[in-house]
Amino acid sequence: MKGLWVFGLPFWLLSCWLPAASAEEGGPEAFLKHLPELEGTHAYAQYRSRPENELSKMIYLIDRFSETDAEILYSGKTFKTGAVARIARWFVKTRYTQSDRAESWINKWCHRTIPEGEMIWVRYQGGRYFSARDILLADLETLENVTFSHKEGGIPLASDPTRLPPSISTSPAPAPLEIAAALPQVLAVAAQN
Repeated sequence: MKGLWVFGLPFWLLSCWLPAASAEEGGPEAFLKHLPELEGTHAYAQYRSRPENELSKMIYLIDRFSETDAEILYSGKTFKTGAVARIARWFVKTRYTQSDRAESWINKWCHRTIPEGEMIWVRYQGGRYFSARDILLADLETLENVTFSHKEGGIPLASDPTRLPPSISTSPAPAPLEIAAALPQVLAVAAQN
């Protein structure tokens, strides 16, 4: 058993060192510049339709990165972001509490693997590595800046109906037209054809 441990140790150390040695210069911004503009993504459109809270921010981040062609290096294994997104949604569902802030949750759960404690890496085009935590925190900051600018006079969020332009009504929609009387006649004509 000792020989197996001694033989495996160099490979484990190599798996911890290799991503760090080839980590991209410029930090998470170098990764984020390759992604589509935040406001043009499906993830952002979904975020805008949800209540503005910390959970919505975390779901946005999961959705945003599930659309990329990056890979996640977790405990020496590589996973596609689409598969990781499904697991991340489950993990958030089971571990998130309303008192959690997105930033502290990312620092706690998206930095090191469980239980090994190895760094979680994102590998992108050409084998460049980035810290998963740093990417998520940088994109979270971008999201919060965009959300703040929209609150300050841009396009209002769905969770803020007081900021809607006058052309959009906040009153309930009118009642649907009464077609109950004509319905039997429509059904009779449809049955004849």
